[in-house]
Amino acid sequence: MKAKNDAFFDTIAAPVIYENDSPYRLMMYKLNYIGYLPNNGRLAGGKIDERLIADAKKQAIVDFKEYARQLQERADAIEHRIIDDVYRIVNNYKDRDTAIRDLKITLLKMNRFTRNQLLFIAVPKYSLRDVNMLHDKAKHETMIERLNDNNGRDVQMFYRALMEHTVWILRQLTRRKAGQFLLHMVNIIADKFSLDLPWRTPLEGLCGSLQAVSLPAELGPLVELMAENVHDVWMKTRLEQGWTYGEERNDLLKTHPCLVPYDELPESEKIYDRQTSIESINYILSHGYRIVKVE
Repeated sequence: MKAKNDAFFDTIAAPVIYENDSPYRLMMYKLNYIGYLPNNGRLAGGKIDERLIADAKKQAIVDFKEYARQLQERADAIEHRIIDDVYRIVNNYKDRDTAIRDLKITLLKMNRFTRNQLLFIAVPKYSLRDVNMLHDKAKHETMIERLNDNNGRDVQMFYRALMEHTVWILRQLTRRKAGQFLLHMVNIIADKFSLDLPWRTPLEGLCGSLQAVSLPAELGPLVELMAENVHDVWMKTRLEQGWTYGEERNDLLKTHPCLVPYDELPESEKIYDRQTSIESINYILSHGYRIVKVE
């Protein structure tokens, strides 16, 4: 029955993420072709153009949201197609009990696949902290650079990091939305066939999970603990890559001013780590889980 198990899985996943015209494939294809920046002379002279920063990010996000809106209009049709195809496969079984057993196995497999492959946060090539550090570096011109008008390399590096970070955010949103839709389909199919799935994700946990959730006051201390852990993990990775502390960031010498214990970071830097921990807690709460401190 392995082939039919695979048939169940492909029937659910293919219209969402595998087929060439599936929303996930099309969105990822779109992101591959979001240009870094127009080569239009505004970069000449190695000057940071704050308007270009805002315009570049805004245009990338506007293009992405418009494309996402068009694809969202197909959601109902995809849902109906998946349900119809699952019914067709079940009806092709000679033994309904066997069909239901295989379907339950597939839904568990789909749940695990989605959480492991789609509902995760990948490590960005450039963190928000990196982007801001490169921004500060690009704005700082030495006397020689000002005279020779050749600060362009630092400026170009900043703009590239800015756009790569923006595209990274959009990729995470694409993965998450595809994962949410697949978990939604798992729940819908379970309801259609009256399947008892104790591990299922509550539907209300999927709705609007990209929206911020107000954190309970008692989770305030957890935010700071997680922020410190975020920084420690980042610092450990950097040190393993051969980076050391330096008063200024230097990618060639691999020096970074934030390679210090969390307590020694300025508040302006701690904000980034706190935001990461808040987003992680929001994500957990938005999926129907509770966080309880064990005394």
